[in-house]
Amino acid sequence: MVGRLHLTSLHLGDFADACDHFEEGIGLFDPAERRQYLQLTPIDALVFLSTQLSLAQACLGFLDRARSRRDLGTAEARGLAHAHTLAAALYFCLRTGWAGRLDPATLLQETEELLTLSAERGFPHWSAQAVGFRGWCLAASGQPAQGIPLLTAGLEHQRALGSTLYIPHGLTMLADAYRVGGAPELGLAQISEAERLAEATQVKWVLAETLRLRGSLLAQTGDSTAAEASYRGALALAQQQNAKLWELRTATSLARLWHEQGRRGEARELLATVYCWFTEGFDTADLKEAKALLDELT
Repeated sequence: MVGRLHLTSLHLGDFADACDHFEEGIGLFDPAERRQYLQLTPIDALVFLSTQLSLAQACLGFLDRARSRRDLGTAEARGLAHAHTLAAALYFCLRTGWAGRLDPATLLQETEELLTLSAERGFPHWSAQAVGFRGWCLAASGQPAQGIPLLTAGLEHQRALGSTLYIPHGLTMLADAYRVGGAPELGLAQISEAERLAEATQVKWVLAETLRLRGSLLAQTGDSTAAEASYRGALALAQQQNAKLWELRTATSLARLWHEQGRRGEARELLATVYCWFTEGFDTADLKEAKALLDELT
């Protein structure tokens, strides 16, 4: 399928190209050939295309469309009675949910389902992803001491399986857990490794968020100058990738830093420019947070 070939574009961070080709793949999908497709791939083609498209749409800033496509992919997977497709769909939808900042409690429920399914069917790869996601959900819910060991175990499991594709994302989630736990130095070590792997593998779909998180960790150490530099790097990469979600999140972080420094005009101008681009997703955490900060700045 043409969309499968452009999974590479998604991981490179070329979200617009990935989105175009996943949509093209969905348009070419022939339901009459569905069983034949499964002879060629371990995951149902329509589910794969839908769940990958949802992440590309989220990163591009089309958050309502991403949520709709995410739900469609999950519903398709549940209707197929094909365990490996369901496991893959659950993981890919967790990834989109993480990007779109869905409630960690909701993501934890989906994670537990993936853990159970992986244990029942013997899917070590999906199990490793689920263990890490369970750790992040716990950390994001205010339990970093419980979450960090799970995130670490999930990464170790991936490395033992010889898998590197999802490790930059896993390291970014681990760094975020250290941020929640008030251990920025440990978080920065994970960020450095995530950056190194992203450059080595060219898996850069999450790199702008990785750089933004580095800024937040640096701010946590009190180094506002280095934090601003990291935010600016994240902003430049997000703009290069047309990744409006990452751009908005970074603009919010940088605007908050400038607000704390008394640079209200700069903060308002930066954030308003990015926020005004959006036409959907206004009930999501990122847009609500950006709007609240804009209201404070004005």
